[in-house]
Amino acid sequence: MSLLERIKDPSGIGDLSRNQLHGLVGEAREGHVDVIAKIGGHFGATMGVADLTVALHYAFDTPRLR
Repeated sequence: MSLLERIKDPSGIGDLSRNQLHGLVGEAREGHVDVIAKIGGHFGATMGVADLTVALHYAFDTPRLR
């Protein structure tokens, strides 16, 4: 089971190790590329969004605010 499939909501991101976080971002990127390859379009802007989204959920322990 992939990391992306194991994460049911943003709170699950906080339990991942640093290596798992990198893996999760990689899986999200691969998903973006797969979709764009099938339907067309540009994917450059979405590449940084995967990193940013995972980092924000991890740093701010969403959905719970510190």
